[in-house]
Amino acid sequence: MRVLLFALLLLPFNNLYQQNLDSLISKGLEESYNFDFESAIKTFNEIINHNPELPHGYYYLSQINLWFFIGSSDTNYSKAFNNYFEKTKKLCEVQIDLNRDKLESKYYLGAAHVLRSLSLIYAGEYWSAFRSADDGVSLLEDCIGDNPEYYDAYLGIGIIGYTFSFIPSFYKFLIGLFGVPSDKEEAIEYLETASQKGKYTKIESQFYLSKMLNDYSADYDRSLMILKKLSEEFNDNLLIKYQLAITNIHLNNFDNAEENLFEIIIEENERFNQTIALSNMLLGDIYFWRNEFNNALQYYKLFIEKTRSLEYSGYVNFQMALCFSILKNEIEAKKYLLLGRIGNHDIDEDVYAKTKCEYFFENGFSKNLLLLLQVQNYLKIGRIQGAKNILKSDKTELTSSIEKAYSNYLYAELNFIEKKYDHSLNYAEKIAVEDFEIFNWIIPKSFLLRAKIYLALNEFSKAENMLDEVESKNEFEHEKFIQSQITRLRKILQKK
Repeated sequence: MRVLLFALLLLPFNNLYQQNLDSLISKGLEESYNFDFESAIKTFNEIINHNPELPHGYYYLSQINLWFFIGSSDTNYSKAFNNYFEKTKKLCEVQIDLNRDKLESKYYLGAAHVLRSLSLIYAGEYWSAFRSADDGVSLLEDCIGDNPEYYDAYLGIGIIGYTFSFIPSFYKFLIGLFGVPSDKEEAIEYLETASQKGKYTKIESQFYLSKMLNDYSADYDRSLMILKKLSEEFNDNLLIKYQLAITNIHLNNFDNAEENLFEIIIEENERFNQTIALSNMLLGDIYFWRNEFNNALQYYKLFIEKTRSLEYSGYVNFQMALCFSILKNEIEAKKYLLLGRIGNHDIDEDVYAKTKCEYFFENGFSKNLLLLLQVQNYLKIGRIQGAKNILKSDKTELTSSIEKAYSNYLYAELNFIEKKYDHSLNYAEKIAVEDFEIFNWIIPKSFLLRAKIYLALNEFSKAENMLDEVESKNEFEHEKFIQSQITRLRKILQKK
């Protein structure tokens, strides 16, 4: 009887204790998402001070330091992350051994391993990243098995499924070795669930879902809707603004993207120097597509000055070489073609740049190729008359198979934009299927364009056949982007 009475007296205390913990976690997350990190760190340290035996405060401090590491490429934040990860791991294991809050401790341990996996991937340590991902997913799956309504656990599995579905091809054998999830459709389902039903993970799940919608299914409209809502709620969050800029670029909303990017770079936030560097790169891209090459060079140079990582350095140096070639400064163009061979060759953009730099250093840029590039830029930003003016201008005869295929592709794009589908199809069909030394993306993109033409003409079976052709030939440049377009069109066709 006394034991029962004592237990009943403890119930209000335990509920009050849990409510206070929930309140502090929610407060700290809100502050984190608003980029008020000093307040967030103070809140999470308050959790540690009141509950030194629990992993919660250490876990959320590890998450903040992971954001800082990825946002700045500063290894000091990586060390801080590892320190908080180890503390989280130790406390979770103690709680599990003592059978205290076992489900929650298992969740935090699994989620911590997911964060560690992301940190290791960013550091290029793929083997260790796979091991940590495997540990994390196993723990989170156990949580869901014990309680399918523990919706926060869905986020980590979705993140791993998203991240590992896009790893460099060289490391894909590790997926089978470790058995980590890499199915994109399943990853979206996990992220959808967490974004709708998670207790603490709704915001982060929505952010990752927006990235997945961009990268996997090219559902840019829905991604934009999610990110605009998040941006309105957390207006000071630079990571949301950066992702919003990327989505606006995909939607050809270049003025909006430019505004997003300027809002990032004026902050001069040292904890997100790498995000700022990448924002300068994207501004360079926007001016490049506008054929404003001096302005593009200004922002590409800022990227080179500010970046603390090799990622995209090859790509940016190649872009600068193109700018200098168009501006007829061949000495600088050659210099950047040499520099463009250096980069992170685990990412497609730098691999693409290395191949192009080697080719053009030996062969140079033809006048026609540079003119066609400017046509492509005008089509991208919607300046159709500018594209037409260049196509009508005096050009030397197109002699190489690359120039002919490139020209036919651009005429096909131009006619598609103007809804002259028969003409567009005629140009697209002229592109021979052969192994170009460069610009191999033309082949799958020409078939992709034919699929879009047939879709516009309501010839759905022909559109399906073209998508099959695209997939059979999509082993060249821009593979991930092209695959996302295939997925988008297949989803549209499923509704027809």
